[in-house]
Amino acid sequence: MKRCDLQGTKISNSNLKNLQITDSDITGMTIDNIPVEKLLEVNYQELKK
Repeated sequence: MKRCDLQGTKISNSNLKNLQITDSDITGMTIDNIPVEKLLEVNYQELKK
């Protein structure tokens, strides 16, 4: 999908295996109520070690 406006969309009980998100605004996005921005921040910190 390209140029989709999914703002406010809820996806549940879905197979998102191998889903890729690139060059997108993820502000406020959560996975299992965990902010994706925080997950990425922790991941980037781990990669720097």
